[in-house]
Amino acid sequence: MYWRRISNSEREEAYRMVWEKPIRQLAKDEGVSDVALRKRLAKYDIPFPPRGYWAKSPEKRALIPIPDLPPINRESSRFVFGYAIETIDEASFTDKELICGKPFLFLTDESISAIEAFCDGFFVEKQLRKPTKWVQSLMDKLAKQKEKELEEREKYRYSIWYTPRHEQVVPFNVPDKSVKRVLRILDTLDKTLFKIEGSISEGEKYCDTRNKLDWRLRIHIPMGSFYMLVEDCNSKLQISFSKSRETRTEMICRDSDSGTVEDQLGQVLLKLCLLADKHHGEYALERRRSHRRSELRDWESNYRKAQEVEKKCKSTLLDLMESHKRAHDYRLFAKDLSTAVDSSGSDEERFVLQELHSWVTNLANSEDPFIRVMESREVRDVWSLSDAIRSNREKILELENSKPSYSGDELGLG
Repeated sequence: MYWRRISNSEREEAYRMVWEKPIRQLAKDEGVSDVALRKRLAKYDIPFPPRGYWAKSPEKRALIPIPDLPPINRESSRFVFGYAIETIDEASFTDKELICGKPFLFLTDESISAIEAFCDGFFVEKQLRKPTKWVQSLMDKLAKQKEKELEEREKYRYSIWYTPRHEQVVPFNVPDKSVKRVLRILDTLDKTLFKIEGSISEGEKYCDTRNKLDWRLRIHIPMGSFYMLVEDCNSKLQISFSKSRETRTEMICRDSDSGTVEDQLGQVLLKLCLLADKHHGEYALERRRSHRRSELRDWESNYRKAQEVEKKCKSTLLDLMESHKRAHDYRLFAKDLSTAVDSSGSDEERFVLQELHSWVTNLANSEDPFIRVMESREVRDVWSLSDAIRSNREKILELENSKPSYSGDELGLG
């Protein structure tokens, strides 16, 4: 439990256990060291009993106040989920409900209220104060790049062949005058998105067919995530959101007369949450339909195999009938050989005919399907054929009674 991302209820359970059992006992139950367990529980921001707590008597321990479990902060949100957003199982919805696209279909009323309150109160700070580690790393990369460009420009200052180069070192490419704005926006998002169990991160670098770098941010929100392209459009800051690099842009936030990007971002986040919930419903419906199509294909395949077994049993029956006929001929021949043995005049002839009689009798027994053959993988007698037919008939009957019945709409073919 303590070595993965846990739910908020599991965090509360761990908090209760820490104050009911010594850390060493909990670590022993988990099969780890108490030091490792302390480090992991610290990531969940769970308060520990003070030193010497368990050495005291139960009466004295009862006098020590137990601190409240702290609310989830930005750091602990990386290891805990379900503290702000609670989802509803998609299996509880019908196809019609998934198609209707009701806003926030998969979220509880409390979760919807939390998202709306966050988006309504969202604002970008006017100044960049105490940036997060990630934003600070972006600032350091930009400063190092600028210093490098200045050194290179000074080095080739008198060269007529020198062309200044600008390498993109951060997941956005805007003029210098807009860099601070973008950093403030990213810093605010990085500091606050955890309140709705979201986050923002650098996306992977990608070069298109023309070897042009397409480096976008990734914003994670309840029920989904989007690619986030920050760019300058006609001297105005613009942020575009898309589900993937290949799909069209689904939402654009741009400086306009009605407001700046910073003013619009709160409502844009709300629309993104609505869009992510809608996409989740579409994917849930498609997964459900795909599962039904797969179920129908499997049934058809199994039914086809059962019919092939039925044909194979009929062919085997014909083979057994031929074997039975050969066994009958062998027995008639053996009967004549027995008569020849009785009428034979010399012992040598009688011995030779007796050996042939024994061989023909064994051959008849091996061919006769009415003599049970034990431990054989092939159907060689009427008992094994009967078992094969009976089990296959039961399978066919079971398949016929359990045939999936879906309409074209339920299969996504309507």
